[in-house]
Amino acid sequence: MPLPLNSSPPQNQFPSNIQKLRFQTTTVSWRLRRTIVFRGALAPLGLWVGLVLTLATGGRASDRPAGQISGEQTGTISGRVSNRATNAYLEGAEVVLSTSGMSTFTSRDGRYAFPRVPVGTHALSISYAGLDRQTVSTTVDAGRIAVQDVSLTSLVYRLAAVVVPGDREGNASAITQQRNASNVKNVLSSDTFGNVADENIGNLLQRVPGVAGAVEEGQVVYIKIRGVAPDLNSVTVDGVRAPSGGTRAGLNRSFEISTIPADFVDKIEVIKAPTPNMDADSIGGSVNLKTKSALNHKGRLFTFRVGNSYATARKTFRPMGSFMYSDILGKNQNLGVMVTGNYNWQSNARDVNFGAWEPTLATDRPAYFTLTNAGEDYFETKRGGLGVRLDYRISENSTVYLNLMYSLNHDRLFRRRNVFSGASASTILPGWTEFVVDTRNQTYGMQQLDRWRGAKTMNLRFGGEQKFSGATLDYDFNFAPSKGYEKRTNLTPQVVGVGFRFDRRPLMDDPAAATFQQINGPDITNPANMTFGALSFTDDQKEDRMFGGQANLRKDLTVQTQTYLQTGFRFRNQMPKLVSRPVAYAYVGPAGAQLARFIDRYYTYQPAALRGSMPSVRFFHVPTVVNEWQTKPEYFTTNEATTLRQRLVADRNASESVYAAYFSGHTKLDALSILAGLRVEETRVDGTGTFQAVSTVEKTRRAAWVGPVTLEENLRRTQAEYGNRVTNTARYQNVFPGLHFRYEFRRGLQARASYSTGIGRPSFDTIIPNNSASDTNQTVTVNNTSLKPQRSDNFDFSLEYYVNPAGVVSAGVFQKKIRNFIFAADKGVVGPGVENGFNGEYAGYLLRSQSNGGSALIRGLEVNYQQQFSNLPGFWRGFGFFANATWLQTRGDYGTAGVSVTEVVGFVPRSGNWGLTYIDYGWTLRVQENFTGRALNAVNANRALQLYDYGKRKVDVSVSYRINPKFTVFVDVINVLGDELGLSPYVYIPGRARGADRFSPEVKSGISARF
Repeated sequence: MPLPLNSSPPQNQFPSNIQKLRFQTTTVSWRLRRTIVFRGALAPLGLWVGLVLTLATGGRASDRPAGQISGEQTGTISGRVSNRATNAYLEGAEVVLSTSGMSTFTSRDGRYAFPRVPVGTHALSISYAGLDRQTVSTTVDAGRIAVQDVSLTSLVYRLAAVVVPGDREGNASAITQQRNASNVKNVLSSDTFGNVADENIGNLLQRVPGVAGAVEEGQVVYIKIRGVAPDLNSVTVDGVRAPSGGTRAGLNRSFEISTIPADFVDKIEVIKAPTPNMDADSIGGSVNLKTKSALNHKGRLFTFRVGNSYATARKTFRPMGSFMYSDILGKNQNLGVMVTGNYNWQSNARDVNFGAWEPTLATDRPAYFTLTNAGEDYFETKRGGLGVRLDYRISENSTVYLNLMYSLNHDRLFRRRNVFSGASASTILPGWTEFVVDTRNQTYGMQQLDRWRGAKTMNLRFGGEQKFSGATLDYDFNFAPSKGYEKRTNLTPQVVGVGFRFDRRPLMDDPAAATFQQINGPDITNPANMTFGALSFTDDQKEDRMFGGQANLRKDLTVQTQTYLQTGFRFRNQMPKLVSRPVAYAYVGPAGAQLARFIDRYYTYQPAALRGSMPSVRFFHVPTVVNEWQTKPEYFTTNEATTLRQRLVADRNASESVYAAYFSGHTKLDALSILAGLRVEETRVDGTGTFQAVSTVEKTRRAAWVGPVTLEENLRRTQAEYGNRVTNTARYQNVFPGLHFRYEFRRGLQARASYSTGIGRPSFDTIIPNNSASDTNQTVTVNNTSLKPQRSDNFDFSLEYYVNPAGVVSAGVFQKKIRNFIFAADKGVVGPGVENGFNGEYAGYLLRSQSNGGSALIRGLEVNYQQQFSNLPGFWRGFGFFANATWLQTRGDYGTAGVSVTEVVGFVPRSGNWGLTYIDYGWTLRVQENFTGRALNAVNANRALQLYDYGKRKVDVSVSYRINPKFTVFVDVINVLGDELGLSPYVYIPGRARGADRFSPEVKSGISARF
């Protein structure tokens, strides 16, 4: 977890500029530790192989019916539990064999089994959240299987005229699975909170306690769990890591949650205390998306939803739709087929205004405010996907499946902003006030950016499950490639020597906005006064490929006490690759008044806050400029050596393999359940990139050159200096113990206590030797290729009370202690001369790199209340309510004694949600609000420039009406109050608002059907 930079870094953690990363066992203690870890990794694998061989040799006997293996007079009771009203099979229903007290929980397809049951008549008691408990009797014959299927119902169904699955069913299913879990986690159904806005799962996840959405351009792109940065959390699909080909995050480990369509997902698990069978690289937590399956339902099911999305700002309509087909086929009803598809197109615009305040710590006098940019960003976003899943039941004990998902995401951005060079004491005219500021000699620009970005991802998975006598083996293999792209066209015509009046008085309700009026200098609306300096293009391509496999074996030792052992192994390989092709051209064609040919005479939009007061600005028409670049290349020149250097430096790739084995055991002693285990992982990662170096031979060749350096020679020198491809390698092993307790004081009231461990691997970028310079910030960043992984020890304690018919009240506290966290640190100033490590460049720049150091501590409190009131009489039975809140606290140090930090960049210390629903008489009404508190945005050595984000909120309202059991119409209003969804920072004190991204409400309406 990166912490803000304001203290000295640990020493001796930064390698020299040309050092290759090597891990060598140079001491006896290191050899001993490596041996112990290596043997620890083999132990669970050896046990797993031994158990498999044992079962394999006895497999023929285990396939015989119970009661005929050793001549015992016993049989088996098995069956499936379903919801009578919805025909959905119920996962997590508790089935109790009353005569012996034995109990079990149903699997995902509603199945349960009691082997080796004495002959005779037995009573079964079946319970499930939100449904009435039911007791049935069944007779067991020796050596035979007694099939007992059970359909549960409840009073609310018996009172309702028609029943359609929805909020109640999803909520009850999620609560049941959360209640029965061995570890600390939140479970929610994809329909728990109604339609998922924009098919973005992030909008659903941010309603979970302890989860905050990381918003970019009005969309939840990443997630933070318990305040931890997105790259230290993990996202899996059915327990398997998903790739991310999106270009937003480069080669760091953040996963773009918005790339997986919500229609693919049935259940979502937010795992806060991982068990040994889960990947350990999730310091904050892990999100597991469980996909839909035809085996979850009885018979055939077809649903669809069609409608449109209306953007209130631009008054545009865009289509959206989804469908799902599910059926059970075959003579023996043993083939499940499910096909899902979705398409969502939306457009929206944000009005942008950002400014700068006088950099002063004084609060007893006014400070001046000037605009830095104001304008509009217009977005077009398209998401689509197709999923196919086949489940085939070979026998009662054997099942295989094939799951294929394909998703496609595209977005376009058209940016038109007025930008103003920073004001200072020399450009601000005397007589300014806190509301009105006059300037002179500023540079005015018309920033224009056209961006096309997208990613396509395929996820192919094959697996199965095999049951033996008292044991279950599950396995899977997966292959998931993802490709992304980002293309940009950027230009900013300018007018120099201009003065403005920035006036905040007309916009007093918005302290971060001001009107602007030109008061001196050349006319900014006259093309003759414009200069057109550069036209730049960027073409980034990213690939991310994952493949691997796993196998898990669970052996039940005694059914009466629910004791079992579990072991398994997993292999995962990830191969990210990033290629960038930036190029910048200088315009040398006809200038002055002739630039009028580029003016876009049809673009007249003005932000709502500035409408009527903004000058008639003349932006360029980007396609016209690009066409001239294509047809008249003589008007544009470029520095080919700089372009080549940028391309060589930008090409990077990595390969990471993780080998894991684990062993765990679970037992239930009356009211106490215990799960304990150990996981061992070995990581092998390689990174390849460009390393800047001038060899001795190259120095000699350059010294011998006579005359002016030609273009060809300059290109050759650039290739020789920046074309050195270097591959660095890291190897490390880690052991992860875990211990989880669950104690049930009485039915419905339980406590949990957990200890778990996690790891945060360095970004793929950091293993690759790479230098990057910022002329704007006067910094040079050099990768520290010897970074160690971050390590966390996690402690959780919670109390949970599950109320009827389907609700939960819970409170939990937790602590995460992180060691070797990674942060950016300053290393000093780059010296002068050709021997400064950068061939004489960047003298006086601040040298910056990443470091491990110190420790960090995160503590938190989470409270949650969720309740459906369907047990109340009359009108009140339709209501439901949920609310949750999270309070976080952090502190840390950089390994320097006496230096402590309590504010962390990006850390959200307060967050919460509430929602009210009403479901009855065919109507579903829902109001929901999500809010986050103030957070540190960026650190600056000058406290007067310290940047914070205001707290944010977002209110959604939805209404639907069920016309009949098959058809429902709906209207959803997203961000109904038009709140700020993106950046909303202030400087130093809350009264100095710096700006805001304002998104207008969206209305989504349509019709859904179920057959």
